Amino acid sequence: ENDGPTQTILDDAGNVLAVSIDGNAPPDVKLIASAFFNWLQITAVIRSIADVLPIERQLAAFPEASSRVLLNLTLSGALPLSEYAQLETWKPTFEGRLRHLELDESGLAVTATSGDLESLDILRGHDGAQGGVLTAAARQLATIAQDPSHPQKSVADLALRRLYAFAVE
Repeated sequence: ENDGPTQTILDDAGNVLAVSIDGNAPPDVKLIASAFFNWLQITAVIRSIADVLPIERQLAAFPEASSRVLLNLTLSGALPLSEYAQLETWKPTFEGRLRHLELDESGLAVTATSGDLESLDILRGHDGAQGGVLTAAARQLATIAQDPSHPQKSVADLALRRLYAFAVE
């Protein structure tokens, strides 16, 4: 009885098998790469910037052909704001080594630590006093971004990320 189409997952896609049969001897089977592009999908949970190193190691398997890698990268987990800024710096360099990068970080939460917030005015060359303009704005954005019921949560989260990126430029 046929219940409909079946889905086959190919662990070694992009290859063909060359099979030689010589009389009664067992067949000689060789795997031959036949794809021009390597389509990869990586899902990673990151809790610190160091967690991107395994992603880099996975792609090291394609050193001579990284320009033929099309990567769908899904990141989830949580990063402090300062480490998210490092991730933002890493992304263009990483993407430049690939043919294409499709990045989904919708599952990645960015949290603003008190140290992240207090460093904003210092990073921009101000005195870093508790009442600094950037720090005050960041604290207000962080409060909204951490409130799951606030209607502007996602806007505040994005604004906080951009404010921090501006400060570290």
